[in-house]
Amino acid sequence: MGSKQRTYTPEFREGAVRIVIETGRPIPEVAEELGVHSGTLHSTVLRRPVEVAEYVSRRFRWACQRLGVTQSMGRGGSCFDNAVSEAFNSVLKVEYVHRHTFATRTEARLRIATWITGFYNTHRLHSVCSYRSPIDYEHDHRANSALELAA
Repeated sequence: MGSKQRTYTPEFREGAVRIVIETGRPIPEVAEELGVHSGTLHSTVLRRPVEVAEYVSRRFRWACQRLGVTQSMGRGGSCFDNAVSEAFNSVLKVEYVHRHTFATRTEARLRIATWITGFYNTHRLHSVCSYRSPIDYEHDHRANSALELAA
């Protein structure tokens, strides 16, 4: 017989999110405290709920606002909703995070921010920017826009 999938109430979801955000504790530790598997907590509770009605509900929106979480949701069925951020996160993980070890979250945040500002935006070539860095692309774009306005 198939196993019945456990469902989580909005209160449980909100409580789990609050614990993780407010305490900064790792998901496996919070999962153990709540009596659920860490993979379940991560994929079922902390990620976008399966039911869109719950995701856009007033109660969920208020919980996000109270916790300082910014919701992002485009038109229903749009595969491009988070394409840019997903692509960036993939590059960040493959090119930097998985190649380094961080002692603390603070160290990780600092070193990742330094990598983004010191390499990703200034030196890494991006295909969408005609194989230039974002900074070079912006400078060229501004210069061309100024020339067009002057003409």
